[in-house]
Amino acid sequence: MKNQPSPIAHPTTDDHARLWGFDVLEPVGTPMAWVHDWTSAQAGWNRPMQSMIDLAELLGSTGSDLSGLRVDDVMAALCLMYRKDIFGLFEEIETTVDRETALRIARSYGIKAGSLGWTSTQGQHGKPVPLDKIALYQDLAHTLYGPNMQPNTWFDDEKVVCSRTGCTFGPVAEKREMAVYCRSLCGGMTDGYMECEPNLLTARLVDIGDEGKDTRCVHLWTYVPEVFDRLPVECRANISVTTREALRERGVTALEA
Repeated sequence: MKNQPSPIAHPTTDDHARLWGFDVLEPVGTPMAWVHDWTSAQAGWNRPMQSMIDLAELLGSTGSDLSGLRVDDVMAALCLMYRKDIFGLFEEIETTVDRETALRIARSYGIKAGSLGWTSTQGQHGKPVPLDKIALYQDLAHTLYGPNMQPNTWFDDEKVVCSRTGCTFGPVAEKREMAVYCRSLCGGMTDGYMECEPNLLTARLVDIGDEGKDTRCVHLWTYVPEVFDRLPVECRANISVTTREALRERGVTALEA
């Protein structure tokens, strides 16, 4: 991450376009980003998530000298533990009550987390939060959630776009069918942002689906309703019911159909 954003090359290759989400939303003018190559944001930040057993073996190999233990090793283990714990918890809630109740809990938690994060950002950068600072906030938040959290966030003069893979809020490989909880949690966060920012328009346009069959999510933030009106039909159709209602109330007309 840099002290100031830099331009990203566009147009570019198909693979690079998908990485940044240009295949969904093209930039107006020159797209800018705080991070260019997320895997080099910190040395070793792209190492795979590890279980605590892997970390214990590493600790055993260092003996009493922990100088060989890297922050990345600890973060990788904690990142995986978080994902296992959060989806294990939702699985237990679903078993104890039912899926509908568990999904409501996930959404409620997401709203509180999104509101807390956005309020903090407003305290730092004012209201409304400038587009470049929205992009910075997303990059910082994803950094704090650890390795494999690889967003590519950019902004232009009317919007912020975050295309991310390996999201910490996504289920671990053996629980991909529980991705519906990821969608509910992130949907709550999205709506929580808008509860704090009266003129903000934001939504997930592409996501991993209820069964986690994809690996990418693309998220949009803007203060210009026409940005949503110009979206491809398939992107508008993917927006959740509660988010659609908020967007319509704020002047997005293309969601009326």
